[in-house]
Amino acid sequence: MRVIKYIFFTLLIFLLVDAKISVVNAFYGDTEKANSQELSANSLDISIRDIPGNIINASLFSEENVQPNQSVSKSVLLVKEGSLDFKYKLQAQTDNYAFCNVLKLKVKEDGTSVFEGPINNLSYDSSNDQMDSRHIEFSLVFDEQNAKYYEQTCVFSISFFAWQVDSDGTWGFTDNEQITNNTIKSGLWITDPQFDMIYPNGGEHFKPGDLINITWNNDSGNPFIDNINDIQVVISLNLGPGYSAGHEIAFFAPNTGSFEWEVPSNSPELINDNLKIVIGLTGPSILTQIESDNFFSIDTDYENPPVVINEVMWMGSKDSSADEWIELKNNTDTNIDLTGWVIKNAATSSGNITLLGQIEANGYYLISNYNSNASAISNSINSDLVDSSLSLNNDGNELILKNKTGNTIDKTPTGEWVAGTNSDTKNSMERNNDPKEGANTANWHTCIDDACNNDTYWDTNDGDNYGTPKSENHSKNDKSVQKNKEKEKSKPVDKPKEDIKLEDNNTIMPEQIPEVEEVIPNLEASVSLNIKNTSENIIEENKTGTEETKEPENNDTKNSKQDETEDLVNPI
Repeated sequence: MRVIKYIFFTLLIFLLVDAKISVVNAFYGDTEKANSQELSANSLDISIRDIPGNIINASLFSEENVQPNQSVSKSVLLVKEGSLDFKYKLQAQTDNYAFCNVLKLKVKEDGTSVFEGPINNLSYDSSNDQMDSRHIEFSLVFDEQNAKYYEQTCVFSISFFAWQVDSDGTWGFTDNEQITNNTIKSGLWITDPQFDMIYPNGGEHFKPGDLINITWNNDSGNPFIDNINDIQVVISLNLGPGYSAGHEIAFFAPNTGSFEWEVPSNSPELINDNLKIVIGLTGPSILTQIESDNFFSIDTDYENPPVVINEVMWMGSKDSSADEWIELKNNTDTNIDLTGWVIKNAATSSGNITLLGQIEANGYYLISNYNSNASAISNSINSDLVDSSLSLNNDGNELILKNKTGNTIDKTPTGEWVAGTNSDTKNSMERNNDPKEGANTANWHTCIDDACNNDTYWDTNDGDNYGTPKSENHSKNDKSVQKNKEKEKSKPVDKPKEDIKLEDNNTIMPEQIPEVEEVIPNLEASVSLNIKNTSENIIEENKTGTEETKEPENNDTKNSKQDETEDLVNPI
């Protein structure tokens, strides 16, 4: 029984517990079914690509030797790689503010200009637009010529910052891409400073020996050039057509704005109507050039020509009337190239003889119709130019010597020959030792000196030919030589002073007067006499020859001056 009761109570408890649990779970239920559901994540991603579509992993700009006013353009594609539309902002960062700031940047977005200004100021915000992919063009312009920007480098980067369209960029999805190490290097160029030539600037006329104060404006208007202390100038003379090189005047002279130049007398190539001064200004990274606006000229100094027609054997020799020759003389200490020079009216039918080679300093140049074997000239003398067209009219020719540029250097008188003899003897026409102007008849004479017809110059000693080919002229009838000798004779002769003591009667004995050499008329010589006064009366003869007698002085004064010496000058 006891066991049966135990089982009954156990079953009862179990039934009660089971009834409670059923009450807890008695809730209403519902079932929902979703068809074709997908789970996905949105993203914002951009890339910078070149026009072919390749991602740019290196720099966009890498330019060297950029010159003023040069423009460089590059284009990129800003590509939407993610699912979200975006807005973006362009900015630049630089490392050389001064040079980068003069590089002008222009930006176009899909053909529309969105920015223009220095790289340093680049800032473009597209926040007002919803963006997908875009075409962006960058153009850089360097428009400075200032020497300050020679050989400068600008390194810069361009950033593309993008954010989702419903954000202000401070939250949400963003992306930032950069193009770094963009490089622009400037080169060297000929600047265009405002240097100006002042003088000579065209139309001026000068002669050898003249001093020309070459002047230019050395204020360029560019402080970066003017402040360079070691800027220097190279000055030369543009000789015009026919000359491949100019004539150097000054090399690396200071940029003072002026330079004094003496026109040389030993450079006949400068006798020219087409001259210009050329000045090159050089310095650190500076190279520019200015020149005269128009031509000026250096004219022949006919009183002191560098090369002269020195002797003319216009009548030929005793052997042949065609044995003619012309001699030139170099009056300078410099060799002169005669190539391209001409002697007008020296050839057949008043034609020209064209010269070749050079004439040595203080030397001679001989042009002959015959060579030394065929000519009566000594075989020891060789012509510098043998020209069979040489033909001189016995009635006279005006010979004109012209340099390479066609400017007259020297000439003989017009009309008949002013000197020379064509008779039993053949005497050349010689230039005076002091040549002066060749067109003046007074500056020529006939060669008659005995030394002019010996075997030094001719095949036959003591023959009938008189002349000094390729040698100095030495005729005794050279008026310029005679004048020089007269000048030497006319110099006053000074005698040394001698002490002469006056006798008691205040007279000078004749034997006490110094001898005076013969004096040329109209020439005043002088003798100085030191006369020691021993008497009370002192006679003084002044320069005009008048005499003055001084009254006796009192004893005190007389005694104090008794031993004084006075100089007395006697005009002769």
